[in-house]
Amino acid sequence: MGVDLPSVGCCADTATVAGPDQRIAPIIPHVGILGSQKIIRRPGLSGVEQNLLSPQCQLCIRSVTVHGKGDRDGTPPRAGNPLKRWLKAAARALALILVLPLLLLYRLQSGLFGPDRALESASQLLSLLPGITGQYLRRAFLQQVLAHCHSSVLVEFGTLFSQCGAVLEENVYVGPRCLLGLVHLERDVLLAGHVLIPSGGHTHAFEDPSRPIREQGGERRLVRVGAGSWIGAGAIVLADVGRGCVVGAGAVVTRPLPDFAVAAGVPARVLRFRTAPSPSADSNQSADPALSAVPPPDPPSCPAPLPDQE
Repeated sequence: MGVDLPSVGCCADTATVAGPDQRIAPIIPHVGILGSQKIIRRPGLSGVEQNLLSPQCQLCIRSVTVHGKGDRDGTPPRAGNPLKRWLKAAARALALILVLPLLLLYRLQSGLFGPDRALESASQLLSLLPGITGQYLRRAFLQQVLAHCHSSVLVEFGTLFSQCGAVLEENVYVGPRCLLGLVHLERDVLLAGHVLIPSGGHTHAFEDPSRPIREQGGERRLVRVGAGSWIGAGAIVLADVGRGCVVGAGAVVTRPLPDFAVAAGVPARVLRFRTAPSPSADSNQSADPALSAVPPPDPPSCPAPLPDQE
């Protein structure tokens, strides 16, 4: 379990993590993956003394964020239930065995029609399988045919893939009935239902009015969705989305979004930033007049502790 301490406040320089040999005080219970509790303590104080801290101090302590499944700085995650890990590994192995006939059919169709057409056919079949069974079978198949698909990826019912070059990183969630083309979903990306991410915004050319559009070809390009972003239901993403972005339901993203932007509308416009944008995001924003953003408010500071009362 990792802990991020507040950068300001009366308790930031003294808060520590309770070790296994320390008595747990009822300040900040946090249920981990095994049901254990982790709390934030000030050294040298008992549990009763912790409760006697000023409300402001306890507010600072409670503002500490406790992360599960290991720190993002590379700290290994805490060991889970061995039986649960074994059962999941067995389920993954069984799912791979069950999709072997479909993988053989995919290889045969790839030689005849190309890998992308073969992927469309197989994903249509697998998309009809409901529940956890469908999730395991889809993941087992996609791990073998996509450019990359992490073992923690979860793909819901009705989702279709059309490009074998797609990349799905760790802890990616793809909601029901999504349509995905040449896309790179970085770690911790969340896609709500009915999200459409084709292979860029120029898959069909239409400049020549004398020719049918189907004969004019097009261009496919990789669309990247940055780590930790959340794409709302029914959104259409035609351009890159930065890290930590939030795209509103039904939005149409036609231009790249900077990191930590909150965007909505048709076409999508930046409404605000979740945090102060980076210098690179500022340059991108100023270069693109279509992205109008409201500067974020100043972050709240920790209030000073109240004077002791007799």
